[in-house]
Amino acid sequence: MHWQYITLNYDIPGAVALAVNNGRIAIAKEWRLPIRSYALEIPRGRGREGETTAATAARELAEETGLEASAVKELGHLYPDSGTLSAPIGVAVISVKDDKGTGHTDGEICDWFWVSENDLDQMMAEGRFNDGISMAALQLWRAQGSPVPE
Repeated sequence: MHWQYITLNYDIPGAVALAVNNGRIAIAKEWRLPIRSYALEIPRGRGREGETTAATAARELAEETGLEASAVKELGHLYPDSGTLSAPIGVAVISVKDDKGTGHTDGEICDWFWVSENDLDQMMAEGRFNDGISMAALQLWRAQGSPVPE
């Protein structure tokens, strides 16, 4: 039997930053070269040495959207593709200081916006929100009762 898998030369887990505010979720629009298209995703990114999931998620959210975390709750880890990838990714839910952000970003994403859970479900049903990591993070959050940290 022959197995194929990918081990990334980056063994620090990244994090998904599930930002919630007044029943809405922050969604990023980002160009993704592997699919040669824009993707709608929950903000996420690579961790740094010594960073917790909560710290990575808060930093990535600020870098990509300008939103500042007021409280963060770690939800756990998931494997985006356990059949081919060896690296896990952490998931954290974040309350934000305000829903506008600072306006300062790293320019990595094209745009971001708030969307209600119902609208996000509709976007999933229509195939407009189909990023696997984001969908798994959303489900993990819902499975834990959709907590909002204070």
